[in-house]
Amino acid sequence: MKEKELTIGTEATYPPFSYRDKKTNEVTGYDVEVAKEVAKRLDMKPKIVPTEWKNMFTSLGSRFDMVANQSNDYT
Repeated sequence: MKEKELTIGTEATYPPFSYRDKKTNEVTGYDVEVAKEVAKRLDMKPKIVPTEWKNMFTSLGSRFDMVANQSNDYT
């Protein structure tokens, strides 16, 4: 049986929350690890989708299922 996929949008530019590991280039960080745990508990496979902040919420539901991203934009 194919495992369902949970797509997760994140910017991957703001350590320690979400960023690319310098050695592996994989997206990691606190927000990403929490999102992966959510997928695990839903019995789903996590798929990280790096996305620019300006497109984050407009892409929710079409490009990915959830957002796991800090916001440093307080405007």
